[in-house]
Amino acid sequence: IIHQDKMFGIFKEHHQWQDILGIRTIGDLNEAIMDGHSSTLIQISEALQEKKIARIADEIAQRKGVKLVLIAGPSSSGKTTTCKRLSIQLAVNGIRPVAISLDDYFLDRDKTPLDDKGDYDFEHLHALNLPLLNEQLSALFRGNFRAITSRKDAASGAENGFN
Repeated sequence: IIHQDKMFGIFKEHHQWQDILGIRTIGDLNEAIMDGHSSTLIQISEALQEKKIARIADEIAQRKGVKLVLIAGPSSSGKTTTCKRLSIQLAVNGIRPVAISLDDYFLDRDKTPLDDKGDYDFEHLHALNLPLLNEQLSALFRGNFRAITSRKDAASGAENGFN
């Protein structure tokens, strides 16, 4: 038997959120939308997420010496939005986070590895400018908190430098 306490905790939380929203099935959701309650559902859902992010920030603040917090997830899953919201909640706790995004470390397209089909493989480790990432992470760990601002052009993938 594999115990997955965290997964079970998320499952329980999901059911608690369903109870708070009064939505148990897709039929319940459809009915709430048809009754004009979609804005309220969205606002409550966002408040629940913000409350959870605040709790996470509180937990991070209580753990003395935390130097790195990672946020992982698939493309378009809300990592950047979550990072921004977590940064605000950490600031409320007196912590000034420095947010960096792997999107800022992708190589120029002509240096990006290709997959078996000949498409750009952005999931490949070597699609990243690892020397720059390592250099800047090392600087952060040494206490050099200068702003790390990308000037990468997301559409073309051209590296335009960092401030």
